[in-house]
Amino acid sequence: MSNFPRSFNEVLAEVDSGRLIEDLSRQLAEVTNAAIATNKVGELVLTLKVKPNKDNQVFLDSTVKAKVPEHSIATALFFANEEGSLTRRDPKQGDMFALKPALVSAS
Repeated sequence: MSNFPRSFNEVLAEVDSGRLIEDLSRQLAEVTNAAIATNKVGELVLTLKVKPNKDNQVFLDSTVKAKVPEHSIATALFFANEEGSLTRRDPKQGDMFALKPALVSAS
């Protein structure tokens, strides 16, 4: 028997028949692409719990959590009218470019 422990990659490759590695790879690509697109920090966390069983047996319980950065949505200012409907125009302010019939001269 070797004095060196088995490589971390070899052990992870055997968790859930390799699905853990596939999931980590897919989520790492997703976090990376989103980080580049948003210019924000993303995060991928792998948690391994080693639970002793018996006779030198252990259960390896894994959890993967991804924090995928998202685009920010700008804050928008709206006005509420008497009915509670939202509008971008202040209902109390007149239209400064509206022509009044009395001011229009016939040519």
